[in-house]
Amino acid sequence: MIRQFAVILLLLAAVGLPANASSEQSKYEELPIRLQRAVEQLPDSLNDIPTYWFERMSVDGWEKTMLIFGYENNKKSCEEVRVSSLEQKTGFSLRDRQHALVKVRVEEIYDALIEDIWSDVATLLRERRNRIGSSHLNITSEGLTIRLVEKPDKSVEAVSLVRSLIRRRGFDGDEMVISVKGSVVNIRIGKARHLVSEERALRQVINFIQQRINEVGTVGTSVQQWGVNHILIHTPRTGSVGELELKNIMAPTPQITLQPVVARLSDSNWAPELGTKVLPAKGESGVFYVVERTAIITGEDIVAAEATFDQNGRPAFEFRLGPSGTLRLGDYTAENIGSPVAVVLDNEVASAFVIQFHVPGGKAIVTGDFSVSETEFLAALLRIGPPPVGLEIVEGPKIGSIQANLYFRCTPSK
Repeated sequence: MIRQFAVILLLLAAVGLPANASSEQSKYEELPIRLQRAVEQLPDSLNDIPTYWFERMSVDGWEKTMLIFGYENNKKSCEEVRVSSLEQKTGFSLRDRQHALVKVRVEEIYDALIEDIWSDVATLLRERRNRIGSSHLNITSEGLTIRLVEKPDKSVEAVSLVRSLIRRRGFDGDEMVISVKGSVVNIRIGKARHLVSEERALRQVINFIQQRINEVGTVGTSVQQWGVNHILIHTPRTGSVGELELKNIMAPTPQITLQPVVARLSDSNWAPELGTKVLPAKGESGVFYVVERTAIITGEDIVAAEATFDQNGRPAFEFRLGPSGTLRLGDYTAENIGSPVAVVLDNEVASAFVIQFHVPGGKAIVTGDFSVSETEFLAALLRIGPPPVGLEIVEGPKIGSIQANLYFRCTPSK
């Protein structure tokens, strides 16, 4: 304790205090630098005391805010400060509670937008080839590039054509930026569009996770935006129960399809023909099905799902299709009575049956090796559907504080 107090006095003496009001601001701005120098000037007899910077992330990068020193367990002390800071930021306790930190892959939005614009720009360039000549259109990490090959002097006219197209698509000048350098025209997404797209994506993801919480979560589980493109989910449940809840909330959306069956096998070592694949049967060891790769319907066609029981009292789930899926299922069943089909769930054949009659209403019941809780869980996830954009769990589910390297961290000062 005496050595710790000595370190405090030495550091205060080395740093000094503001002498007057006019110099107060500048001195406090220089405080991290002065503290670092003070640490470096500690006597050799005290140099074995470890010291850590407590840093927070700001718009300008990592900012030193506090020096933690003098304790044998100062790593733990640094963690305590970090957890306290995070608790103040989030407004709830993170200690002994479960959380998951989810990254929203906003880059997928931009990739889809660029690919969509690419199609329109490619059509425009073909239609105006007699005016601007042949060109090469490429997708880059920044956006699109158009290189005029035949008539490089027509770059100004190409910019005008592209700008008119972008305007017709409903983009403002600061949402989609167009520039030219020599014979190359560059199109990139502007900051304004980035902000609008990211805000919309985060709102949609929060709404999606909230729906998941309402279906498979617990009262008191919260979801909030965390930083620029992260979502924090926090459950009041502790231990393995809380961990399981968070895993359920973030479970992948089931991939369900209805596919024609080619054959039933007892050996997976079968070379599938072109356009087919071999899948295992769910809950049946040593049973495999050869199915056509092209699906009759997919999970994207499902608009409603409910847990139910089949005519024999076994757990099942029922789904209802939208107009397009209803039409495809009706046509296929009408034309293929007597043919086998399989319900494929996450690359396993959940059930297979022979079409007995025409199914015109767009409703179907899926039976198989399910428990009641499984059918309820699957029906809930199918009702909500997939997330609006890709999600990635970057931390959790687990007990403790949020990822240090995102907003707060401790680094050795020497």
